[in-house]
Amino acid sequence: DRRVSADGTLAYETRMPEQMEGFFGDVPFANGIRLPEISVDTSTYRLRVVNGTTSRILRLALSNGQAMTLIGNDGGLLPAPVTVSSVDLGTGERADLLVDFSSLTVGTRIALLSAEFQSPVRLGGMGMGGMGMGGMGSSGRNGLPQGAEMRLVEFAVARAVTPVSWRSIAFPAIPALDSSRAVRTRTFRFDSAMMRHSINGRAFDLSRIDETVRFGDTEVWTFVNDSPFPHPVHMHAVQFQILERTGGRSRLFPWERGLKDTVLLLPGERVSVIAAFDRCRGRFLMHCHNLVHEDLGMMGIIEVAS
Repeated sequence: DRRVSADGTLAYETRMPEQMEGFFGDVPFANGIRLPEISVDTSTYRLRVVNGTTSRILRLALSNGQAMTLIGNDGGLLPAPVTVSSVDLGTGERADLLVDFSSLTVGTRIALLSAEFQSPVRLGGMGMGGMGMGGMGSSGRNGLPQGAEMRLVEFAVARAVTPVSWRSIAFPAIPALDSSRAVRTRTFRFDSAMMRHSINGRAFDLSRIDETVRFGDTEVWTFVNDSPFPHPVHMHAVQFQILERTGGRSRLFPWERGLKDTVLLLPGERVSVIAAFDRCRGRFLMHCHNLVHEDLGMMGIIEVAS
């Protein structure tokens, strides 16, 4: 989502309130195109989606209310397909979806939306919606607010064909990591207050190693969000499995199964994940994927060493 100036150029400026919640544009783009149109047959299509916005949560849904089949996320294919009516993606999260157009007649048009939802921002004790903006609130002064509906892609049914079954896909077995074998637990608090974004009270410092992990170890990490804003938490160099979410939504969702490297942490939530640090040695980032938050300090350096 971008803001487009009168001369057609893209404008990016974060004013003071936006430096807390994030940057929200008023024009969505998909594959670099404003509302692209895709001609489809009456068959099943695979959509591989990444939320590439600066700060916006997307609630992917079809404009006709039709269900989709979720087959994968950040880490690849899930153990089994799941039927969903919508998928929530924080910045940087991915979804692998099947959309079946076989029941639609030629000439039908439907859209992939980011459907309307109530903003999770909590400011000044106002609860859901923040800033008293009717549930779709943004502390910024420009752009569509968090939770506003956006039409992302238009599908035009152009040709009737005999559908081809997709059910020959082989879904992988993903062995669950055993939390009882974790050698260490760590807690990371993501805080946004007083024009500052931090992890465990510290803003990013390129010269500082925040945590050291022994190569080959399995650890459980808990991410805590006591701030008023959502934080999509991203780990480099490793993929994790989500164990539980407490507070806030208090559950895990179908798109959070299998392997992940980014998890959406809403205000008041605690999310525990388990990871085996057995693939890469070196120094890597862990950060909030809201680009405004990470640019203003919500990053840390993790060193994986023998």
